[in-house]
Amino acid sequence: VAALDRAPAARAGSFVVVLRRGWLLYRLGKYAESVDAYNQAIAAAPKAVEARIGILLPLLAQRRWTTVEEHARAALRLDPANYLATLRMAFAIYNLHRYDESAGLYRRLHELYPSDVEVISGLGWALLKAGKAAEAQPIFREGAELAPRHVLIREGLKAAGG
Repeated sequence: VAALDRAPAARAGSFVVVLRRGWLLYRLGKYAESVDAYNQAIAAAPKAVEARIGILLPLLAQRRWTTVEEHARAALRLDPANYLATLRMAFAIYNLHRYDESAGLYRRLHELYPSDVEVISGLGWALLKAGKAAEAQPIFREGAELAPRHVLIREGLKAAGG
């Protein structure tokens, strides 16, 4: 971050510099500053998806679920099939207790990425929280076959009665 702060004035506000600054601030746990840097990157390159995906990390760390959803939707308007935007939006919507909607997003990802254990875990938990334990059980079993030590999948399988 210090090296970026010493960038020449002509480059200091460039997309790459503020984007990288956002990532480094996120890694340092300076989430509010990271969000500010990512917002500068978005302003510098409004049609770029990269900064719109990046900003999701510090927003998730701050548990700003509604804002995560807003930014993920903005990224999806630019890139409708973006994996990270969909995954992170599904997680935010889950945390907003909109379990059926979250399950729908996770289900779509599961069709595209059937071996992704984070997607499987998210789908299972969204179904379980939506009161659909019978649907969640085979999803958790599938996840347990792929990643038998995955804690959330094991806990989900147990909670679903499997």
